[in-house]
Amino acid sequence: MPPKAPAIGSLRTERGLAELNELLSSRSYVGGTYNATAEDMTLFAQVHSRPDPQQYPHLLRWYNHISGLRARYAPYHLWPGQAPPASQASQASKASKPSQAGEGAAAQESKKGPRAPGKEKQVLPFDCKVEPVENRRQVCGDDSVKRGTGGTCFPGAEKGSHGRYYITTAINYCNGWPHIGHAYEALTSDVFARYHRLLGQDVFFMTGADEHGQKIAQAAESEGLQPQEICDRYCLGFRALNQRLNVSNDFYVRTTAERHKAVARSVWDTCKKKGDIYLDRYEGWYMVREERFITDQEAQEFNFKDPTSGAPLKKMSEPSFFFRLSKYQKAVISLIEEKPEFIQPAQYRGEILERLKSIELRDLSISRGTFDWGVSCPEDLVDGKRHVMYVWFDALINYLSGIDGIDPKKPLSRFWPANMHIVGKDIHWFHTVIWPAMLISAGIRLPQSVVVHGFIAGADGRKMSKSLGNVVDPHDMLDKFPCDTLRWYFCREAAFGDDVRFSEDSLRLMHNAELCDNLGNLVNRAVNLSGGSVPRCDVEVSLPFDLKELKASVSEAFEAYRLSDAADLTVRAAGATNKWIADLEPWKMKAAEQQALRSACLRKLLEAVYALAHFFAPFIPIAAEAIFAKVGQPPRPIPELRDDFTNLEDGKEVKATSLLFSQLEVKKVDVDTATEKKAEAKAKAESKKK
Repeated sequence: MPPKAPAIGSLRTERGLAELNELLSSRSYVGGTYNATAEDMTLFAQVHSRPDPQQYPHLLRWYNHISGLRARYAPYHLWPGQAPPASQASQASKASKPSQAGEGAAAQESKKGPRAPGKEKQVLPFDCKVEPVENRRQVCGDDSVKRGTGGTCFPGAEKGSHGRYYITTAINYCNGWPHIGHAYEALTSDVFARYHRLLGQDVFFMTGADEHGQKIAQAAESEGLQPQEICDRYCLGFRALNQRLNVSNDFYVRTTAERHKAVARSVWDTCKKKGDIYLDRYEGWYMVREERFITDQEAQEFNFKDPTSGAPLKKMSEPSFFFRLSKYQKAVISLIEEKPEFIQPAQYRGEILERLKSIELRDLSISRGTFDWGVSCPEDLVDGKRHVMYVWFDALINYLSGIDGIDPKKPLSRFWPANMHIVGKDIHWFHTVIWPAMLISAGIRLPQSVVVHGFIAGADGRKMSKSLGNVVDPHDMLDKFPCDTLRWYFCREAAFGDDVRFSEDSLRLMHNAELCDNLGNLVNRAVNLSGGSVPRCDVEVSLPFDLKELKASVSEAFEAYRLSDAADLTVRAAGATNKWIADLEPWKMKAAEQQALRSACLRKLLEAVYALAHFFAPFIPIAAEAIFAKVGQPPRPIPELRDDFTNLEDGKEVKATSLLFSQLEVKKVDVDTATEKKAEAKAKAESKKK
């Protein structure tokens, strides 16, 4: 009997690992006496690294055994005792059979003898593949063109009958090239946007560039360039990365645009009329890297140096306009306490509340007169100088300027308030304290949620840094792996909000198990068994999964910002479909009286693939687009999918001209048999003592 699977996520804790180690203590693997199950693979996917042999000996033996099996067999339903299934990456003649298991494909192939000249196997292309670029720092063609399923709204969505959704990323600071963290935020935001489009909603998805501040002014000066030239250069780099990631943003906001400046000055004027902006003098310590003043206590804790760069903090004394942040401390606390959904996931809500209740907020300096690279304040000169807005006051307003303000006469104003601001955990204070205070002051409705994500760490959990040599360039990954693979991995590997441990080995295993062997083989089987068209269904047949339940559970996961769970639910439904068709074995239905049943089974198989493509699409839009092309029918809004699997048209052409994914090479797991036998003997001895 396999162990009962712990709750999702518990194997990330020592307690969960210890419980599984105990459950596995009675297992024996010597001589191949244990055949794995789907539950083993579910557990295996949650164990992120090789278990400690001293702390978890039974878990290690199981881990080694499953690693070996996983390299040989499809990870869900076909195990030793059956022949391994044909890979979806196999050639056309082999791929035309659903699986070697139960179909005798290999035997039939051998009976045919050697192929005649000119009859070589046809090698099919792959739908999802690496797409190199000539220049990583330049946009290729028109980056406003959306690729993949869910990249645009359904026709008529602007009427709002299925609702509206406004989602934003944090805008990228244009003082350097994008890194893997930028890629993670962009692609996960895109997953949310595509899902809501597939619901039939009127979606506006925005990202952009933060182009002002002292750091950019200094970078330009050091290179002998104008600040705008620096911004234009790096802005192209961010757009180029987004293009490779298939990020389907509807607008790319730039804070140097006149539209943004006009909205920023309008918010300033409104706050000032409220009495919340005033002129005073600021004296304190300034950290250039973060573009912010810090308290005397922080300066002392940092030994008067930037804790990251080591650069000395700047002691500044200058006139400045201030925003009465202190006035809104209680209002922000009440907001967070009364609306738990405002900050997600919950751990960040608790963190912000604890900080807010432990300090007394000071009014915020929101202008600078020592440099001029920024949005000019709508104020008179101060000591003969024109002040520009503090970069964070300016930058946060992009969420309003991107929709051209909230004047109801402007068509995009229908999207305010935003449903989601997706931001990194290093800047959540600005978005959950300063931003709502500004909006309350200006009398503007608040966004629904600020959703906070973690960082990308090395495989060992350590922060990425050049000194450790574990920094990952997103373009390097896109030169090695299909974009869909990278998107799937980042959404699947960790709960959204937690840090992601990036491991190429884990990525390869996940790709092969879930995208090739599970989804890829399922699609390949469905299109090849169909006979070239959608079969009729004239008799009753069981359904592979509950589509109504899948729609509800995936919706619940997305509403709670649980991307990993949404992906898990989808891939499990694909696994259930693989098992369902393997149990029915329609390829064995040869008799005339079985043809109606065979046709019904194959019709429901195609229906399952069509329905599943909608749920895979937010994560792997290129693969989903290929699936819809194969079954000959475009997607429809998810709520309109019929739960009885009657969404396809009889006789529609089904195309088997390509394969979804190719297998990725993985490292072989070497199992030391002698060591394993010793561990077996030791475990038995310990068991007898008990």
